Amino acid sequence: MVLGIDEYLDPIQRDSENYFIRFKKFFQRIYKDTNTDYEDWCVQMEKISIQIKLNPIQNDLYIFGHSLDVTDKDIISKLILGKDVTTHIYFYNDEDKAMKIENLVKIIGEVELIKRTQGTKRTIEFIRIGKKQEQKEDEE
Repeated sequence: MVLGIDEYLDPIQRDSENYFIRFKKFFQRIYKDTNTDYEDWCVQMEKISIQIKLNPIQNDLYIFGHSLDVTDKDIISKLILGKDVTTHIYFYNDEDKAMKIENLVKIIGEVELIKRTQGTKRTIEFIRIGKKQEQKEDEE
């Protein structure tokens, strides 16, 4: 897990005022050597989808315990918006779900989020943690 802060400086200050650079996401990803693993996965999934055009493979992305904060926009957007990707986002309670929706609007935009959460071709679903267990108990 990479924890860090978002960039709020203008482009000129960003490169010259490095007082807190060790707390920025990009620095930590480079320093901890986690910078591009997700990109390799995205490229691999797209190649597989291209090779199997007649019967595309659905890739499932599961998100547990992540705030979906805008500081991870570069990675989250690439993963969620990937070709043939269905995203399953787990949440704890209504407030947690609302926060995740708000953050996704900042990451992929309102129109894209609506498109991906509604209709028969939805690619983003929200799942309350414990939902399946609750359903099993209700059926018994």
